[in-house]
Amino acid sequence: MTRFSLEKFIKTPKEPSIPEWAKRKPLQEKLYLATLDIIKEIEAKFENPRYASNLPPTERTIVLAQLAKRLDIGRSNIREDRMPELIEHIKLENIRLKKAWNNISTKANQGRNLSKPELETRKSELESTIKEIENRQLYSYFDKAVESKILDSQQELAAKYRNLENLYNDAIKLAANRDKQVKAYVRELSEAMEEIQHLKSKVTELERKRI
Repeated sequence: MTRFSLEKFIKTPKEPSIPEWAKRKPLQEKLYLATLDIIKEIEAKFENPRYASNLPPTERTIVLAQLAKRLDIGRSNIREDRMPELIEHIKLENIRLKKAWNNISTKANQGRNLSKPELETRKSELESTIKEIENRQLYSYFDKAVESKILDSQQELAAKYRNLENLYNDAIKLAANRDKQVKAYVRELSEAMEEIQHLKSKVTELERKRI
């Protein structure tokens, strides 16, 4: 019978190297290193199969809320639209950790029935898993809503800009038309003044002739 080994699932500790997507980005680099620390802590728990098999989901996988708390930052800072590479990295590591835990749990409980407390623990685990999934869906919905709101705001600003641009162009045209009208009025007024002067000259000439 093949002896179970964690080597397939647990990576050998090495000097952490920062991936390109986290370099020159202080917060992402801190989150990445904190993620590595959490992974090491979880893998250390896996060294005791019987203990590991009773771990709740929040203690055998990387939880974003716990990661944020570790660095004393808000959960909303760890968003897929802001840090897609980090989120993808955490997803892949959680898949690996879950696979390792499933194998450990199967080996630890093989050939025996679970006790009532263990069944209660498993029930609590399932409820926690469901809650975790719901929270992830909620955060995903929130992220998409925020992204959508940003897009809506951008579209709203673009619409306002276009409207103001149209108003400006209309004002320019109106001013140009008014300028033409003013010039026409000045020209008409000038012509009228010339006509008045001409009439005055005629009247003066007639009065002289009478005298």
